Amino acid sequence: MAPIQSLFSPQLKAPRSKQKQLSNGVNKSANTHEREGHSVSIMASQQLAPIANVAERVGREVEAFAERLDAWRDIRESENSREATFSLLDDYKSIADSTVDTLGKKHGSKHHEHMQNLFADRVKKLQMTEGEDGERLFQSEADLSKPKDVEEFERWQQESETWDLLVTILQGEAFRLHMDGQVKNAIQELSRQRLDQVKVTDVWNEFLLKNPLASERYFVIKWLETTAEHTGDDLGIIAEQLEAKAGRDSGIWSHGWLDTREQIKGTKRLRRWDWSKPGSSAPRVPDSTKTRNVISTLDPDAPFREDGGLEANDQFFERSVWLTCYELLRRGKNPAEVRQWFQDRHENWRTVSLGAAVGSGHMVKSPQEIYNHSLWRQTCLMAAQNPKASEYERAVYGLLGGDFMPVELVCRSWDDLLYANYKAILADEFAEFCRSRFPKYMPEALSKLGGANAPKRVDPDQPELTAWGLIEDLRDGTLAGKEARTPLKIIQGSFIGHDPQMLIARFSASIADLQGRGGQVILAEQGSKYLRKQDPFLAMATDPNALRIMVHLVLVLQDLEHDSLFDTTERIQAGDNIIVGYIEFLKKARKFDLIPLYASFLQDTQPEQILGDVLEPIEDSRERRSFINMLKNYNLNTVEVLKSHYGWALSKTGLSNKHEKPFELEMLEETEVGLWPGHRIKAEFFEDDVTADEEMVIKSLEWFLLLEGNWVETFQVLTQAIRTFLVKGRIAAALAVSNRLSTKSISELKTVSIFGMPVDVSIEEDAEDILEMIGNRKAGKFGTRSIPPGGQRKLFTLLRAQCKTYKDLENLVQALRALRNWRTVEDNTGLAGDTSVYQRASKEETKHAYGDVVASTQPLLGKWLTTSTDTNEAKEHKLLRNIYVPQTILGYNSVLDIASKRVTKDAALYSMELPGSIASDAHDLAASNSGADLAGAFLETGMMEALVQSLTRTSTTMLKLNQQSTIRGKKPKKRGAHGETLEIWDPNAPTCPAEES
Repeated sequence: MAPIQSLFSPQLKAPRSKQKQLSNGVNKSANTHEREGHSVSIMASQQLAPIANVAERVGREVEAFAERLDAWRDIRESENSREATFSLLDDYKSIADSTVDTLGKKHGSKHHEHMQNLFADRVKKLQMTEGEDGERLFQSEADLSKPKDVEEFERWQQESETWDLLVTILQGEAFRLHMDGQVKNAIQELSRQRLDQVKVTDVWNEFLLKNPLASERYFVIKWLETTAEHTGDDLGIIAEQLEAKAGRDSGIWSHGWLDTREQIKGTKRLRRWDWSKPGSSAPRVPDSTKTRNVISTLDPDAPFREDGGLEANDQFFERSVWLTCYELLRRGKNPAEVRQWFQDRHENWRTVSLGAAVGSGHMVKSPQEIYNHSLWRQTCLMAAQNPKASEYERAVYGLLGGDFMPVELVCRSWDDLLYANYKAILADEFAEFCRSRFPKYMPEALSKLGGANAPKRVDPDQPELTAWGLIEDLRDGTLAGKEARTPLKIIQGSFIGHDPQMLIARFSASIADLQGRGGQVILAEQGSKYLRKQDPFLAMATDPNALRIMVHLVLVLQDLEHDSLFDTTERIQAGDNIIVGYIEFLKKARKFDLIPLYASFLQDTQPEQILGDVLEPIEDSRERRSFINMLKNYNLNTVEVLKSHYGWALSKTGLSNKHEKPFELEMLEETEVGLWPGHRIKAEFFEDDVTADEEMVIKSLEWFLLLEGNWVETFQVLTQAIRTFLVKGRIAAALAVSNRLSTKSISELKTVSIFGMPVDVSIEEDAEDILEMIGNRKAGKFGTRSIPPGGQRKLFTLLRAQCKTYKDLENLVQALRALRNWRTVEDNTGLAGDTSVYQRASKEETKHAYGDVVASTQPLLGKWLTTSTDTNEAKEHKLLRNIYVPQTILGYNSVLDIASKRVTKDAALYSMELPGSIASDAHDLAASNSGADLAGAFLETGMMEALVQSLTRTSTTMLKLNQQSTIRGKKPKKRGAHGETLEIWDPNAPTCPAEES
């Protein structure tokens, strides 16, 4: 399939700094393609999935998506288009959810087991490490191996989440403002608002309403909390694993630092503690191993005040509690749920410790609450930076206070990092809003108590670039870089960063790159992972699921954001290229009935041109009819599609090359004068076999038989095809066209709807009888108009004229076939050898071959190939006459010469007719100034002398035959078409032969 070559570097409506980065990104990608092209090609050849396996990798979802798209296509014009489009996105999510449910029933136990193993490893590391300050605790989950079934289950879960995210982003005001370049103006409106101008009822809601980017971040945070429910560790698994590892069953799990308490009690029994003396310090309590000290009191802050820790099990218990708390917050559990979890485990003091911070900013309703919230946030920030706290305790307070760095250390995925960043950014934005909007409730001194470590600050001049820069950092980071290069994360990141133009542009460029390397490839999963390291977008283009998501995403964006995302020809072509890539995939998956639907959405690219490239694998007649019906359903030009398919097939053969050296026919070989007039038909002067490329062209022509009507278009294409084959010397292919697509069969097929009966309009001899039969039947219909009886003759004549050129070329091909067959008969029957060898059993075969030659060649001696539609066609017809006519007639005469000696003397009569036919044809055509006479072909090719010699030698044969008849006392009775008889060579014959009664 020919790629759309006009790809582009997107021109975003963003500051120039971003445009430059985007442009560099595309250029970098292009350079990477060129630099790594060789290795990628080798990898593709090694990892390419067989085409037969592509269909196996395509599930029911491909058809389900097409069904929803088809329904949306019908209703979007009659209903609210935007509302219908978001309903379509919901439908896509429903398909993914349904697949998740199905896979969950099949592989749910495997997934549960995998999650148990995953968390067991996590707990094991939690036991082994002390959580050094600044040291990352876990590796990325993307680096961990998973069973294939689990991987598929989680991929579909992630797809469902992706569709959910897209609805969230596309419905939000921030995305629309960004596409229109108005985000900065919207946010600047905040600084112009004051307390005395607006009656405040909810500070947090006012903040979200007046800052569309912050509002979007808030909803993305909520989305990330939902994804954690799906993809994170199950809370039940967490509790089960922690209880087991802590060495406690569920009954005593929640009774605090049990081992440390016992150690303190044991130490007190051995010696008395006196805290009453001034300056007395806490007693030293050794742990159970006598290698270090533990705390001497059970106060919650004792580990921070004393130079001691906890017993190993208690230390693990403490870290586990904070881990669970972190997971609760990561999942967005409401304050009541978090408090209840601690209360159920008799850890009420932790509920007090978390306090109002559990609710974060959205708990702030009135301006009076701003001070308390801000003070508590600063407290959380200080707790998050406490070096003596465990990693998960710091992470919990980091989430609550908006400090990114402590949270980053426990992150395990792209989602975790994005969540931590967005929480920090949103906390900073809200604090800045409160400071600007309600300055008297936000004393400057309060902000000096502590500071958040948010890696991304919102630039007031370019607020829309915050998310974009964050996504870029995640992609380049060590923890989430690998995961960020997966298809779904690329899509999610592009929309969170408001960068769909780059997504479409680079994905389109990758599809074109693959097509430029010889066609779209669908890689096995391992190959796709390998390629992802080199170019994630190129790997994405080899992923059938990513391709499916992208094409439906493009169609949605074409409807929702056409004016901003598809506002130039280059951008429209990029969208079209993705659709074309999906069409190619459907072709390989043999989902032919779905292809016209997607082709109907092409905007700049002619769908007929694209569809012409996908018909080749469809060979079953029922599938072909179904495909044509689908073309009609989507108002696609069926004839142009079939023409395009023929052109595509022809281009594969190389026959469309007009600079190729003209074909030279070598049909004759010289012989001694005797049985032949100095020449005979050369054996095998054209090959029998039709090449695979030629067969592909012929099959493309057979599509036209399925069209009802389209008489002119059908014969135009057939004429062009058979003429091209003949001009290039592909006689076997031309013969196959003639045999499989004869004028007779096509005429009888297509005239039923015209005359009400099958009619061969190319027959001239029985035309009157046919017209009489038509007149006796009920009038047929041509289109929607009944044909009046008087118009049947005119229509019959018109149809014959419109197929005449094809019929003429068909006659030439059949003549060449008959002449070649004659030579085969000569060799097989011994016709040219000793007459004693020539057995009677061979005579019938010879007579049949002779009759075939005469019947097939005679049509060439009349007005053959005399009409042309334009100058170029006239030149090609002249070329055909010069290539084929002289040698065909000379070969025909050689057959007549030997046939008159071996088969029937009457063959000489046909030879006698040749000079008259050639001269008559020249006279008639000279009068019409067509210049298409047979004699002209001999003159222009310099073969007139050979013709004269051949006819002279045949005349000698006639004289000898007449003499033999005279000796035997027999008179020839048969006459030629113009009254010719062999008696003209008898000197005793009367001047005017008597007419026979």
